[in-house]
Amino acid sequence: MKVATRTVYDQIIQTLFRQTERLQDLNQVVSSGKRISSPADDPPAAALALDIKGSLSELQQYSDNINEAKAQLQASESIIDHITQVLTRAKEIAVQMASETSSAENRRIAAAEVWHLSEEVMQAVNFQQNGVYVFSGFQTDQQAVGHLNSVADVVAHQQTGGDAADITVTWDPLLIDQTFPSNPYLIEVTAVAADKSTISFRVSNDGGTTWAEYNNVASGTDVNIAAGMDVNFDVLGGSFQVADRYTVPIHHYEMTAGDDAVEVHIGRNAKVTKNVTASGVLELASGKSVLDILDELRAALLNNNTEAIGSSLVELAAAQDKVLDEAADVGARLERLDVRETLNDSLGLFNKERLSQVEDADIVAAITQLKNQQLAYEAALQSATMITRITLLDYL
Repeated sequence: MKVATRTVYDQIIQTLFRQTERLQDLNQVVSSGKRISSPADDPPAAALALDIKGSLSELQQYSDNINEAKAQLQASESIIDHITQVLTRAKEIAVQMASETSSAENRRIAAAEVWHLSEEVMQAVNFQQNGVYVFSGFQTDQQAVGHLNSVADVVAHQQTGGDAADITVTWDPLLIDQTFPSNPYLIEVTAVAADKSTISFRVSNDGGTTWAEYNNVASGTDVNIAAGMDVNFDVLGGSFQVADRYTVPIHHYEMTAGDDAVEVHIGRNAKVTKNVTASGVLELASGKSVLDILDELRAALLNNNTEAIGSSLVELAAAQDKVLDEAADVGARLERLDVRETLNDSLGLFNKERLSQVEDADIVAAITQLKNQQLAYEAALQSATMITRITLLDYL
């Protein structure tokens, strides 16, 4: 059979190309430590490696979510603990000031401290972490609690004497918000006409230190006692007597953000709520908030009302129980995150080992193959050199 010289050269080139390609592949395996550099190297193994890498990426996202949730819950836990301490101090004040040995002046001083305690609670739940309000649900760009002054009860709270249903308080928020009073109003009856046609009373906004007098007011007449606030006595229908006292409560706070539960995935089909809301911490089943209760304690102190101060202890205890329940829930969530973090770490380690088994090369075997291939390549080069050097002149 005749073999053309060109055919011989083509075969030599193809052989050297295959040897070079194989040598390059083995060199890549040894240098990278991976036996799969493209899906073509081992399609089934490459598909399995891709699936494992997807699982590792998913576990990393869960890990990031867990770290974020833990940071937020740990911050919330600290804030809740601070609020508990504030309520403990409020209870101490109530116990001390409910004693008959305390003076009206002492109670006014204590009321100032309760005001600061209220402000401390508001500042606590308006805590920001990384530029977002932690206790505001999804509304992370908005404070959880704000100052929105209101007279929550249109009927004054009775302290002593006649039926509180016979005295009404009305207010205009557009007017009253401009100069909203910082203290509750104390109203005291000073005289009642025998025919119940008129009534005289006085009003104090500083717990009885100073008074404004309103004399001989006709029954059913609106009397302006502050900017945007009127009081009206139904003298004919009521049973008012001298020294009867009433308190108009002033509320200074409102929840301004949402109470949404913000959930994050911490595993497949596993989620945890990473946030605590202001309403969840501060609002009681009765409908009152911790801030309402502190407002009422402050009013009782300013009005020197020992009975109301004593009654506030029950509500303060309920408020503290509510806050402690929330603290326990946060602690339970943190425990769950720790357990899930340990599980995810174990799964991550397992998947990394699986990926290593699929992708990693046997370096010792790969080096041996590389050396053998180098010898084969060198032999091919030497053979090619010998063949290409032969010509017809060698036989003449």
